[in-house]
Amino acid sequence: MYYGILIVTLSKKTTNIKNNLFTKISTKLKWLNDQLSQFELLLMPYLNRHGISRSHVQNYVKSGWLEVVVSGVYKKPSQNISWSSALAALQLQQVSTLHLAGLSSLAHQGVSHY
Repeated sequence: MYYGILIVTLSKKTTNIKNNLFTKISTKLKWLNDQLSQFELLLMPYLNRHGISRSHVQNYVKSGWLEVVVSGVYKKPSQNISWSSALAALQLQQVSTLHLAGLSSLAHQGVSHY
């Protein structure tokens, strides 16, 4: 009799663990999709800060959710990347003080003829 209660309790706990795991995975995928709509590129340190490990990223690459641009940089599959999105990813995800300068800055502002 006690064995039957133990088996039912374990199966409920296993089901709860599976449901929690599925919820965490779907929450991470939703966050990832939201970030990909905001940024064209996602950097590995940025993903790590938000709880997405390298093994998760590798699984997302294998399943077709992400595509590797270079080591540690990911994008949506078949998405074209602009230089401005690469700069924005470095500025906002790395929290670095990169700036567009020189002729590139002038061209971006539409005054490259000076």
